[in-house]
Order: sequence, then C-alpha cells, then structure tokens
Amino acid sequence: MIRHRWALGAGAVLMLAVTAACGSDEPSTRADDFEVVPVDGCEQGWTDPADRSADRAPARCVAGAPAPQQLEEQVELTMAITNKQAELIGPLLWAQEHGEFEKEGIDLEIKVVPPADALNLLASGDLDAWFSGPDASFHNALKQGYDLRWVTGNYFESPESKSGLWTRADEVDELDGAKVGSAAGTGSVIMYPISAALEKQGLSISDVKVQTLTSADQIVAFKNGGVDAAWLLTPTWGQVADDPEFTFLGGQPPAEPLGGIIFGQRLLHDEPAVGRALLRAYIRTINTTFAGDYKADRQLVEELAGLLDVPAETVAATPSLVFDWEIREGTSERSQDVWHDLDALSYEDTIAESDVVDRSFYEAVVGHEGD
Repeated sequence: MIRHRWALGAGAVLMLAVTAACGSDEPSTRADDFEVVPVDGCEQGWTDPADRSADRAPARCVAGAPAPQQLEEQVELTMAITNKQAELIGPLLWAQEHGEFEKEGIDLEIKVVPPADALNLLASGDLDAWFSGPDASFHNALKQGYDLRWVTGNYFESPESKSGLWTRADEVDELDGAKVGSAAGTGSVIMYPISAALEKQGLSISDVKVQTLTSADQIVAFKNGGVDAAWLLTPTWGQVADDPEFTFLGGQPPAEPLGGIIFGQRLLHDEPAVGRALLRAYIRTINTTFAGDYKADRQLVEELAGLLDVPAETVAATPSLVFDWEIREGTSERSQDVWHDLDALSYEDTIAESDVVDRSFYEAVVGHEGD
C-alpha cells in the first residue's frame, strides 16, 4: 500500500526539553550484531569520505542493486520531508510510488512537516526518519544528548547548475546589510554555502540579514524586490536564469551533499535491520532510475513533475541533480563554524563528526566494511 499524507506538522510543537526521547550519558548499542558482506553489483558503491575533489564521481551500483531483501515481518514507517516541491526528494517519492519500499517489507508514510516540529517528533519517536539537512537545531539537540544521527547524503549539483545564491544585477556590490531570502533560517545547512558565496564578494554571513520565506514566497519576494538576494534550489532557479536583471553568485560546494536522511532511536538502535532496508530501497532507486542524466527521459520528467506537483517544463529547464547517498568528511564541522558566526548554536565548542554522522548503514547496504 502506498500512502501520501501531505499534512502540515503536528498539532503542537513538542519541546526538546520534555520529550521522552532524551539521550543518556551512555551511548546506545545496536539491537543486532550485523555482519557486512559483499553486495552483488555494488563493487563501486563506496568512495573515500575524505575525497572532496570537484570532479569526484559519486558512488554507484548497477541498476537494480542492491537487490531487495524482504524483512521477516511487514513494518510501518513514517518519514518527514520539509518541502514537497524540491527536486531533491524525487527519488524518495518515486521509490514510494513504484513500490520499492514494499519490496523490502516496508509500508512508508511520507509527511510534510515543518523542520522544528520534525526534529521534536523524531526525538520523541513519533517519526522514524527525517529527510532534511542536519541543521543547527539538530546539532543543538545532539549537544543536549538526543540520540539522532545523519545516515545518508542526498545530492550535489551538476557543474552546469546555478542553484544557489542569486542577487539583482545592480546590487552585487551593495550586499552589505542586504536581505537574503531562504527557505530556512540562520540555522539552516544552506548558511554554509551562502557564507562561501558571500566571502567571494568580500563579505561574511554576519553582514547580511536572513529572511525566512517559503519556496513559493521566496521567488515572488525576490522578483518583486522584497529581498535583495535569495538562495534558490532546483528547479526554482530556472525562473530567473535567463533574466539579465539577476546574477548568480555561487552554489553548493562541489560534490558535497549537505543533507539527507536522519534516523532516530528506532532505526538507529531498536530495529537497525529496518533502517538498512529503508536505505536499500532508496539507494536502489538512485542506481536504477536517477543514476545519470535522468531528465533525458521525457516520460520520467513528466512523472517526476507530477510527484513534485510542479510543471514538467520547470523540471526540464534545469540540469539533472547528482544524487549521492554518501556523506563527505568534515561537512558537519565546517557548517558548525558558520553557525557559530551566526550565534545559531547553544554551545561554544564543536561536536565531533563521529557524534553526528553514522555511515555504517549505507556502507552495509552496499557491502563496504569501512576503514
């Protein structure tokens, strides 16, 4: 059974300070002692996390791999997403629509939930996974002892893409004090690449004012002058790409995913086999349908547009994303440096990557035993 629930959040925000999922001083242990074995077709399914070269090719398995492994019992899972119209969730929605999770024995419900609510619901166990970015609030929760981990990457942009920070052509030299529109606030993972783009203009992230707007409101405000600059995701940036009034300043760091899937207690520790099954379906979908220039397939573009609820012409107007389930080394720590500059963190030190990221799930799915 395939279920979509495009609901807006929970009825009330659960406060992290009172949720029952609060972590303890002792780390949790896995519910199983899982042996990693080679996976047919996934011999190229892993790359060195330290490789941040701009021309890095993403890990890939052959189409159809990793093969489904039906769980002993059917399970129900709930995953939150933040924005239904962002192309980066395309493989997730396509996998659900085409029964890839069902092949693993998973009945997956997808819900649109505001980020603040999603984090609290994940920590309390009312959500099992969250497809988003490991933002400042996520790191603040980790510092408080909450047992959450970033377990997969999501995508990076092709060299032809202009997803990123845009400004009006006549305001490039006047960005000090500018209003920058973003779908998330100062604690967003997007602050990391925005900071890098501003540095190229001789500015720091603290020199601008970030204004939080929905994706739809953001493009309207940018075109109407309500904000001076905006971070535009694929496929939204295609709406200004051919307009000489707007200038592209810079995008996501090359070959470096900034978000992906975050697990809570259930999939991390109580039922890790289910967590692996969820990732197996997601990774198989990337390898089978979204491994290359998927937009060359007009039928897929039409279907993807329907799943995202955007015009097919909007999807087709921008280059294919490079979907990547891996997480680069140091992304979390570099992001924390930016959030410290914005006073978005509740602590002064840096949380080590080992307390933020768990690559073992996707490594097991593709048969890599780790370093």
